[in-house]
Amino acid sequence: MLVSMLAAQGDVMSNTLLATTFFHGRSISSTQGGVDADVIYVVPSHFDSEISLILISNGSTSSTDISLQVFHEDEGTYTHLLKGHKVEGNDSYSPLVGAELYLHAGDTLSAYLDSSATSSSFEISISGRQYFNPVRKRV
Repeated sequence: MLVSMLAAQGDVMSNTLLATTFFHGRSISSTQGGVDADVIYVVPSHFDSEISLILISNGSTSSTDISLQVFHEDEGTYTHLLKGHKVEGNDSYSPLVGAELYLHAGDTLSAYLDSSATSSSFEISISGRQYFNPVRKRV
């Protein structure tokens, strides 16, 4: 039993060593969704990602609506995490408070502003961990 416990602990350690942390930031100016949205992050081939922070900042004095979407590579579909969410001027918003977002190789996180946006002072910052997964690759 001790051998199996040590082997299990070794497996956990090896998975931990195969993970890296990341941080990405991007200014958002697109006013179109789908493929025309501003790409924030694409999960690399052979990796799974766990996003623990998404911080949306509005540096403008006026309120603007923003949408955040995920493209799922496996299904070839988009899913909205936020759709037309108003962020007040000179304020920020974090949609993942107390939660994580799990993505797979080839999945894309992107954002776009309401078509009436007059300012491109929006920035999105994300951070998380990438886990090496040799069997996971882009389709």
